[in-house]
Parts: sequence; C-alpha cells; structure tokens
Amino acid sequence: MSTRRKFTVAVILALILLGVPVAFIAESAISDVRNEARMARSRSNLHHIREALMAYLDAHHDAWPESLADLSSSDRPLKASDLICPPERGKYVYRKPAPSDLPATPVVFESGGRNPARQGVIVLCRDGMTGILYGTEAEKTAAQK
Repeated sequence: MSTRRKFTVAVILALILLGVPVAFIAESAISDVRNEARMARSRSNLHHIREALMAYLDAHHDAWPESLADLSSSDRPLKASDLICPPERGKYVYRKPAPSDLPATPVVFESGGRNPARQGVIVLCRDGMTGILYGTEAEKTAAQK
C-alpha cells in the first residue's frame, strides 16, 4: 500500500467551494481598483480641460466656446489625449452654458459608461469646480448626451 495520500472527491469539492467565493471577491476588488484608476485619469483630463476653458474664457472676454475642439486655439491648448475619456467611462460631453445657468451647472461631463449610477459621473461645472455625481443625478446628467 502506498504511503502517499490521494485527494478524495470531498477534499477537492471543499477546495472548489472555498476557492470560488475568494475568486469573486478578488475580481470585485480588482474591478473597483480599475474603476478608481479610470476615475483618476478622467479627473486629470477634466483638470486640463478646465485650464484650457479658463484660458479660452479669458482670451475671448468670457464667451464660451461652441465645442471642446475650439479649445485647441486657446493659450493652453489641449493634447488630443485629454479629450479621450478613459475606457468604460463613456465619452466627454460639452454643453455650452446659457447665461441664465447656475454656477453649479455641469458644462463638461462623462456620458457615463455602462452603469453611471454606480460608477459615478465626473462633471466640470460652469464655475470651474469638479465633482462626482452618483445615483439618479448621475443618470440624469449622463442622459444629456
């Protein structure tokens, strides 16, 4: 008789039953880290867009550009990579503000990706502040494509 132990079916099943939940938890954690990295990239891009917008407003006597493409002619031109939203975050949408819009009105925002209510939508407001919207506010903003 061999002195080596063999794995029994029960031991193999126990390992599988313990391994599957651990794999799901690890996948969820990795997914959250990826989303945070994409959000950081998007915040950085919106910072560059904000700087270019402020320079454009200064140069054009507070007149808002018709599109984000007009920012390439400002004192602080944008790189093409600044206008590309990170994957799974949607795309950047620019909405020229009306004179009657409040300072906290979103001017540049992400279109939201797959699940804007959960992932959040990063916005650049008329007053130059940035923020993250979640829940129904994120869904409403992302729907303004």
